[in-house]
Amino acid sequence: MSACVPDTRAFEFEGQSVTTYFIDDRPCWLARDVGVLLGYSHEGGRLVNKVSGEWGDEFVAGQDHLLLDGELLRDFRRLVDDTESVSIRGKRSLMVLFESGVNLACMLTRKPLGRRLRRWLAEEVLPALRRTGRYEVPAVPRVELRLLREERLRMREERLRDQEERLVRGGKACAVREAADRAFAAGAIDEISLAAHYVSAAEMVLGHALPGLQPSLPEAWLTPTQIGERLGVSAQRVGLAITALGLRAVQPGIARKVQATTANQKVVESWQYAPAVVEQVRRHLSGEGAA
Repeated sequence: MSACVPDTRAFEFEGQSVTTYFIDDRPCWLARDVGVLLGYSHEGGRLVNKVSGEWGDEFVAGQDHLLLDGELLRDFRRLVDDTESVSIRGKRSLMVLFESGVNLACMLTRKPLGRRLRRWLAEEVLPALRRTGRYEVPAVPRVELRLLREERLRMREERLRDQEERLVRGGKACAVREAADRAFAAGAIDEISLAAHYVSAAEMVLGHALPGLQPSLPEAWLTPTQIGERLGVSAQRVGLAITALGLRAVQPGIARKVQATTANQKVVESWQYAPAVVEQVRRHLSGEGAA
């Protein structure tokens, strides 16, 4: 159901006022208004309870009745501009009855007005509506909610997509945090790198950067091959320079030995050097005329 619009001014049945509405071009009435006509207590609310409870097996949602709630109800209330109506004012939801729903209510009720209301709708109101589109003039302007309904559905679909994307991002972020924890436990990364990975995981979840939280990472350590690529010389020349500089031993903050696993699962040892070593090697090679 996508269009809820007031169609006519209120008309009277045996001295009581009722308004006809249209949903997808089908005439309908507020269940509370019908309840008042039939003499149900609580401002017609007892009829709503009957339809949703005791008579629930007899009524088909969307065919005999429809429940308006949430955003659609708020738009309906605003566009109808009938907030003084007891049936509309302050309600969290509104039930409307289509023609078949009113007929069912009139047949199931034990109220004496049921038969008269059913005959009156069948013989007077509905024929007049079908002929003229209104019960009396001047009619209340038709206010379409179709576009609003479609917009609400589109927004809900977007929210669902956003939720799915957040779940995917959350899964990736969890994997990043777990990998960082394992690397930190193995001594492969320090506390600063661990914090950086955690901030990156948070950025994944949020979908935007957090530059103010991202810690400053020290420049990456380099292998002899990487130093050679940076200086434009072979790894062999870098190795000779490192040997000449006495950097073949483990020195905190300067040189470290690390283990790596090859593609065939073989564990090998390699050396990594602090960024400052690059400048030492460059000066050494420059002195040889190699750089």
